[in-house]
Amino acid sequence: MHTLAVIIPAKNEADNIGRVIEDVLRNAPPCEIIVVDDHSWDDTGPKARRYEAVTVLSSSISLGIGGAVQLGVLCALARGCTTFVRMDGDGQHNACYIKNLLSKVNDSVLVVGTRSTADFKASSNFARKSGSWYFKLLFRIFARRTIDDPTSGFICFPREIAENFARYYPLDYPEIESTVLLLRAGYNVVCEEVRMNPRKQGNSSIGLVYSFIYMVAVSFAFFISFFKKNPYEAQA
Repeated sequence: MHTLAVIIPAKNEADNIGRVIEDVLRNAPPCEIIVVDDHSWDDTGPKARRYEAVTVLSSSISLGIGGAVQLGVLCALARGCTTFVRMDGDGQHNACYIKNLLSKVNDSVLVVGTRSTADFKASSNFARKSGSWYFKLLFRIFARRTIDDPTSGFICFPREIAENFARYYPLDYPEIESTVLLLRAGYNVVCEEVRMNPRKQGNSSIGLVYSFIYMVAVSFAFFISFFKKNPYEAQA
C-alpha cells in the first residue's frame, strides 16, 4: 500500500492511456495508480487493465470530469493514501514533475502544475488559451490572487483537501470553482511551473462554440462561489 495516489480521469483516451500509465510507472514515486474510465466507448478501460499495477474504475454512466476525479479520490482515501495527484489521461502532463509538486504540498496547500508561456501556447488550442487567460484575470481582480494557469488539471493536494473533494467537487471543469472555495475556506494555492506536451492523439473537446458556453457557465459558477455556503469551511 502506498501513501501517494495518482488519479487519472480518462474518457475515450484509448490512444493515450497506455503512454500516460507508463510515464507514471517510470517517473513518479511509488504510488497507487487509479484510472477512472468515465463511460468511454473506446478501449480506454481494457487498455488500462493491461497494467497489473493499475486500479481501473469504470463507470456505467458519464460522470463528467469532476465526478470521475471524485470517484478516484474516494477510492484512494479508502486505501489510506495521504497525498494525491490528479493528472489527465491525454498525455499532456509529465509524471516527472510529480516530485516537484510533492515538494510544495502540505496540509493546507493545493499545488497547481502551471504551464510556462511557451508550453501553454504549444499544448493548448485557442479556445483553451482564451479561457485560461480570462479566468486568470478574474482571479486577479476578484480573488486578489495570481494563479497563472487556473484551468490546469495537473494538481497535488493533501488528505485534508481530498476529504473536502470527496464531499463536494464540481462535476464539469471543476478547477475554477473548487479553487475559489478552497481560498475562501482559508487554504492556500501554490503554483509550480511544469512542462507540458501537446496532445498527440485525439482532439480536445473544447472548440470555439463550446468554449464560449463554458466561459459563460464557469463565470457564473466563479461568482456564485463567493456567496454560496462553502462545503470546505468546516474542515479548514
